[in-house]
Amino acid sequence: MNIREMQNYTSDILKNIAGIFEKEGITYTGIFGTMLATVRHAGPIPWDYDVDLGVPFSIYKKAVSVLEKKLPEKYWVVYRNENETHRPIARVGLRGYRTNSLHVDIFPIIGVPEEAEKQKKLFRKIRKAVSMRCAKEYEYTGTKGLKAKLIKYGLFFVTSDALCRRFDKLCGTYPYEGSKYVGMGILPANGRRKFEKSMIEDTYLADYDGFKIRIPKAYDTILTMTYKKYMEFPPEEKRNRSLNKDYKIEKL
Repeated sequence: MNIREMQNYTSDILKNIAGIFEKEGITYTGIFGTMLATVRHAGPIPWDYDVDLGVPFSIYKKAVSVLEKKLPEKYWVVYRNENETHRPIARVGLRGYRTNSLHVDIFPIIGVPEEAEKQKKLFRKIRKAVSMRCAKEYEYTGTKGLKAKLIKYGLFFVTSDALCRRFDKLCGTYPYEGSKYVGMGILPANGRRKFEKSMIEDTYLADYDGFKIRIPKAYDTILTMTYKKYMEFPPEEKRNRSLNKDYKIEKL
């Protein structure tokens, strides 16, 4: 597929997810580049096919369960599937195909402590849990591959399911409902993914590729904190790098 064909699929997946969440009363929001894409392009960033949503950790498993039951048959949820690789976060893809490239990721929005050092400590532990699970499940090359093999050897008797349960426990360290601050996703970028919860929860429906999704009303503050001058486009050579690519979507 070329990038626009990828975007046609991810936009349709996103449209279905947003519609289901709206109908079922599930709290969600576009995050990261998806928030930026909605504000700057009212649809996918032309040179990017990635789509990310955030759902409060307190209702995360309920939201995933709703999608598993309500999504059209042509799409599937990759999460804690029986006889499949367990993932820390849920991912929706095209049924019958791997989700390496073609997917919509759904990140947990987690409660975080107010103290900076406690925040760093929490995210270090979360990163470690995710890294161990990736090392156990994926094949890497070079120096990274050697490190992954050593980690995999040390985790010989530890299942992916156990690592995912560890991830869940860490995400629930600071209950979402009682937290003033929340982290969008699982990996902070120099503290720029930690925000007051009220900024994330107060959302509105915005145009995205012919339908509507929710993003925070405080998008300007969030995007400025995350990307600085977010309305500026990257250099043309960076855009063309993706626009001229073909993507192979592998069958299961």
